[in-house]
Amino acid sequence: MAIRRVDEDEAFSLLVIQSQRENVKLRQVAERFIDGVTGRDGAGLAERGSR
Repeated sequence: MAIRRVDEDEAFSLLVIQSQRENVKLRQVAERFIDGVTGRDGAGLAERGSR
């Protein structure tokens, strides 16, 4: 939200649009975004398992 300067509703809408565009689950789009912002490499995904 801070990066794009949008409120929570608009941020969620952007995630939904990206999810539909890529035909992937919203959760995956959100995880990739957080990984990119925090610098994580997705290693946490293995701990959570594939859902």
